[in-house]
Amino acid sequence: KIPEIVELYKVAGLDVVPFQEQAVDIVRNIDGHPKTVEYFRKITGNNDIISYCANEFECVRYKQSNACRVRFAVGSIVPGQVNTVFCKRVVLRELPYALEKARTLPYK
Repeated sequence: KIPEIVELYKVAGLDVVPFQEQAVDIVRNIDGHPKTVEYFRKITGNNDIISYCANEFECVRYKQSNACRVRFAVGSIVPGQVNTVFCKRVVLRELPYALEKARTLPYK
């Protein structure tokens, strides 16, 4: 199962570095699919993006949200060009704190 998941993210443009943990659970769209290079090109206006990485060591996992720094590999360096973005994901049904709260205090 893991090789298929890795391949899915590679197709989307995630630069999978061996032995480098990636925060793939954060760089997903609302439907749970990996965000693509095209998506990042569109939101940043940077058409030189080749791939991206979301290193786990740059990830922060809070009680009610998760976030990470997404870094881009670009074809050419242009001053003022966006080469990194901050991605925050809030999906309450996936967060342990929210699940526990829903179980213990369902009407709150």
